[in-house]
Amino acid sequence: MAAHVPVRTCVACRARAPKGDLLRMVRRAGGPVVDVNGAGRGAYVHPDAACIAAMSATMLARAFRGGVSEADVGRLGEDLRSGLGAG
Repeated sequence: MAAHVPVRTCVACRARAPKGDLLRMVRRAGGPVVDVNGAGRGAYVHPDAACIAAMSATMLARAFRGGVSEADVGRLGEDLRSGLGAG
């Protein structure tokens, strides 16, 4: 019997994918950050430039159930792109 693979939804394109194929973000007091330890309410995005560029404050605020500014989204997008080697 095959092992269960958790599936998550990309906040940008809304496509579902295995959790391991997506990048996880979490909201902290200073704004959203790329998550490395899996703690807290998270949101997921595909590790490609199109999905990262399509993220908006509205999308992330819905996923995090709390406010996110456009400046936070811009900073988070830069962090995600630099992690991919595209920054």
